Amino acid sequence: MNKLELPVYFRLLLSTGMRTNEARWLKRSDVDMVEGVININQTKGVDQHRVALHKSMLKLLKAYCKKMEKVLPCRTCFFPDRDDHFHRPAWADYHFRIVWKEVSQEPARPYDLRSHYAVANVTRWKGIGFEFHDKLLYLSRTMGHRQVRSTCKYFNLTPALADKIKNLTEESFNNLLPELSEYEEQEL
Repeated sequence: MNKLELPVYFRLLLSTGMRTNEARWLKRSDVDMVEGVININQTKGVDQHRVALHKSMLKLLKAYCKKMEKVLPCRTCFFPDRDDHFHRPAWADYHFRIVWKEVSQEPARPYDLRSHYAVANVTRWKGIGFEFHDKLLYLSRTMGHRQVRSTCKYFNLTPALADKIKNLTEESFNNLLPELSEYEEQEL
């Protein structure tokens, strides 16, 4: 079952920014295979949220479910152990360390896939203008953050974003504030 589950589980984390527990605690009924939406009902705190799947991820989930039907036909958990219970946290950590050692010597955890998702999204934002707030709000909601400022912590991991914001807003900001006269500068 690990050969079926682990590639899909880790790909789901990477492509959706879900928390590791959110993915482990998924039930089959939480995943809408027609609309391509995951309803996250068990999460950190009480905030339920939804995640829209990319069509390639939806295709992978459908293939996974078809194969899992043969292994555990009446399962309730989306990623079940052999007794149709949710895996323990150590399951993902253990297997991730094994896989990760094959590709890098740098330390990493499964939860780092969530950070990668956020940083990858923020880094792709181009032409940030009025839609910046919309993009930030959407990212915040899909990641299950109660407040937008929780999402902003990922900006620290994205050094290029500060430069983008400065380049896009510096001229407008300078136009709003008049230059200080020499006298005012000396007083400061």
